[in-house]
Amino acid sequence: MDQNVVNRSLGPKFANSYAVLLAEQTRGGILLAVNEDFFDLSDVHLSTHAITTMITMRADSLPWQITVVYGPQGDAAKL
Repeated sequence: MDQNVVNRSLGPKFANSYAVLLAEQTRGGILLAVNEDFFDLSDVHLSTHAITTMITMRADSLPWQITVVYGPQGDAAKL
């Protein structure tokens, strides 16, 4: 996942404001992207199954934190 993929998938407003946690083999992965007209990303922290970052609204400089999580799921739980 790189800037070109984000640009083609989401558009140019997202191509400079994203964080990615790559998939392992064929599973998982996270893409967190924000429209750069409205938000800034900072303090990105990647862990095994999560991205945590600060998002600041440009209109009022209000920062908040978001965590996006994924985890392995067994086949039995997919029914």
